Amino acid sequence: MIDQSLEKSNHLAGQEERSNSLPAHGLKPERKIGPSCEARKGVTSRNRPEIALLLYCARRRLNNEADVELQPLIEQIEDWERLLKISSRHLMMPLLYWHLRCAPAGIVPVAFMDRLRDYFHRNVARNLQLTAELCKLLRLFEENGIKAIPYKGPALALSLYGDTAFRQFSDLDLLIGKQDIVKATDLLASIGYRSPYTLNSKREASYLRSKREQLFTHPGGRVYVEIHWAFAPKPLAPSLDAERFCPRLEETSLNGIRTYALSTEDLLLILCVHGGKHRWERLAWLCDIAELIVAHPNMAWERLLEEAGVVGVRRMLLLGLLLVNDLLDVALPEVIRKEITADTTISALAAYVRRNLFAEASSPPGTAESLFFNYKIRERRWDAARYCYYMTVPPTPAEWMAVDLPTNLSFLYYLVRPARLIKKHTSLGLKRFFRV
Repeated sequence: MIDQSLEKSNHLAGQEERSNSLPAHGLKPERKIGPSCEARKGVTSRNRPEIALLLYCARRRLNNEADVELQPLIEQIEDWERLLKISSRHLMMPLLYWHLRCAPAGIVPVAFMDRLRDYFHRNVARNLQLTAELCKLLRLFEENGIKAIPYKGPALALSLYGDTAFRQFSDLDLLIGKQDIVKATDLLASIGYRSPYTLNSKREASYLRSKREQLFTHPGGRVYVEIHWAFAPKPLAPSLDAERFCPRLEETSLNGIRTYALSTEDLLLILCVHGGKHRWERLAWLCDIAELIVAHPNMAWERLLEEAGVVGVRRMLLLGLLLVNDLLDVALPEVIRKEITADTTISALAAYVRRNLFAEASSPPGTAESLFFNYKIRERRWDAARYCYYMTVPPTPAEWMAVDLPTNLSFLYYLVRPARLIKKHTSLGLKRFFRV
């Protein structure tokens, strides 16, 4: 398998033609690339050429105009180690390599390209291994009457980029129906997968109701699998469960295995919710959305807006769309632009994301900062208040592992959770204070 992977990665790396001349795999590469807008200027000042270069490489294919602008950006890079560090943090190393490999000789240091090429090859090999494992799991579930829908990971890479080589991913995500949770768990256990949490039945039921997902690892930690029966934890988006999207599923195949895929509009919605959940901390997530929009110019925008409003994630959707418009020059239809303009909170949230997206490495945001962002990203006050409650009060596996209370005192975990959060973040605050 590794030999085949390396053979494929060598084939990809050795191609001399520009990527915009490759077969389109159903994608439409005509993304307009023009002068930087004001929002992009805010993150690509003259002393940050690494960021400007990453933004230009944040697409599968570049048109001729972009090729002309790419070389001057490369020539401005002085700190190649910083470029490598930023591209790694934003999961951009495959796309960065793909575009830099065709740069004129001498303008990219040989040692830098060697490191980038080595990573590209290893990423291809790893992704092919994960894809093979995904196909194995899909066969297993199908043989046992479970409809499993792959999304993100290999399925998303093949759908958006035509090849798994151009995305970085580390786990496999499968959506199943709630009625299949126990059966799927038993099947994964039968082939060696284990859950990292050891919980009694009552605690496990509480955890699964809130998180609506379960993580499994293969012996040796080489493969992580997450089964979901909803696309987001209950506190984040209570209505995004599997049953809601089943009527719009589209039959497809993955490496010859019959499977199902989300509709284009549903996939876009889910990607925006995922990015919003994580405060849009990775540029690669915006690349995915940009590729999806460019590949499907006839998106049913009105239906998408209506669906987002019904499930309470309209602001999350619009924030993701504003960011790809600002940073990656993806054109948006008039109906979307009007909705963004009408909600001033979206512009404020986008400004926050842009300030933090390429900030120098720092400690992760505190609970208060994350709560505030996730409170503001919701257009319905009740949803926002419910989110804050679920994130600060109900116990999680961390509390169950930290304090072993008898069953008749389990209600005390509702005090343990806020106490642990206060202790943790007070301690972090004091450490930051004494470093000043």
